[in-house]
Amino acid sequence: MGKGRQNYWDSFKSLFFLLLGIALISSCGTDEPAPHFQELTVQGFIQQDPNFSILAEILSQTGIGDTLDGAGLFTVFAPTDKAFVEAGITSASDLSSDDLDSLMNYHLASGKLNSEDLIGEVKETFLQGYYWLINKEENEIIINGNVPLLVKDIDVSNGMVHGIGSVLEASKLNVVSMAQSQGYTLFVKGLLQTGMDKLLTETGPFTLFVPTDAAFAAYFEANGIIEEEWLSASKLEAFMEYCIVEGSLESDELVSDALITYGGDSLFVSKKEDEIWLNGNALITRKDIQGGNGIIHEQNKVITVPERSLATIVSEGSQNQGYEEFKAALIYAGLLSELEQQEGPLTVFVPNNLAFYAWYESLGVSGYYEIEETVLIETLMYHIAIGRVFSQSFQTGKVLETKLVGKTLLLDGEGPTVNGISLDENYLNQLGTNGLIHGVGEVLIPE
Repeated sequence: MGKGRQNYWDSFKSLFFLLLGIALISSCGTDEPAPHFQELTVQGFIQQDPNFSILAEILSQTGIGDTLDGAGLFTVFAPTDKAFVEAGITSASDLSSDDLDSLMNYHLASGKLNSEDLIGEVKETFLQGYYWLINKEENEIIINGNVPLLVKDIDVSNGMVHGIGSVLEASKLNVVSMAQSQGYTLFVKGLLQTGMDKLLTETGPFTLFVPTDAAFAAYFEANGIIEEEWLSASKLEAFMEYCIVEGSLESDELVSDALITYGGDSLFVSKKEDEIWLNGNALITRKDIQGGNGIIHEQNKVITVPERSLATIVSEGSQNQGYEEFKAALIYAGLLSELEQQEGPLTVFVPNNLAFYAWYESLGVSGYYEIEETVLIETLMYHIAIGRVFSQSFQTGKVLETKLVGKTLLLDGEGPTVNGISLDENYLNQLGTNGLIHGVGEVLIPE
């Protein structure tokens, strides 16, 4: 806490409790009991405290005080007289009636919220479309990044009053300003570069799935690019649109299903216990960051719109991954085209090279080219399941139909496994335009 702020806080507390003590002594002298704050309304408390005389005058002038005397629960950030004077307001007559209404409504919110309830919250005020952003910094509770709570948790009959040392400036919070305040610097740069910040500021609501700056750094390194190249890429707008879903979706509303992004592409959600995954690869690491006109969910990895079919992933993506035998066997058997089909999603279980070598040895052959044709085709078809099932969505006892008619695969969420065989944790959820691929450590043999 800064020295000036601390001195102000100490002085304010001293004055507040001195006046409270005088009130108590005076009450004793007249044999009248001191008022209990919980017997006062919000309006009643403010009227009886000389630290809030300007606020009391504004409440009376606007008629809002009548509301705060009535039914309902209210939370009030109450500027002291000193705060008003420092803002150039010495009485209600210094502002127009419209300005007084806006000013006062921005200092009020519904509900009875103590200081602990407020921490980390984005709260809509009585000034429609305007919000408080409340965080805790170095043991201080700070509103909108710069106004500290001086006196907190004054519990009255119909609400909670918190004394503040500055008059709040109305903040029309939105998901862009929230993303910026939460340190998602690169994501915000992408919005500004594409002009999509205007969309996310002026309309809504939206749900944003936002990679951290660390996730962007890993993405740049993996793709051999730098920030400037990413910002100048022709597909940047599509990249940003893939992070945006229309509507405000809290984490408990995210179910294992496809979401349609702002660009019209599918973003796949899968859940495992309390974890939420996107496209099977990006974990949501912070949920439900309120942003005024939407919600932000933070993710630990950059994901992009899939552009390759399963056949292309098998042909190109298996290089140096230890899965070349599966690709070669598919080509030899004339089945690679099965992984190009677009009529429905597929889940392909790809045995690694060591699994194929062990299978060859068990059959007494040197390679796939020596396996009887029917056996080879049926075995390969058995590795192609119908439907898109991410590893996080494996359920014990779940059965998948395969391209080998009449034959099924048995999943188990523990592991996870298929037919009792563990998936390769380094080659999971390889998402293509028409399905996804999981690596496995053994060849699956149809019964």
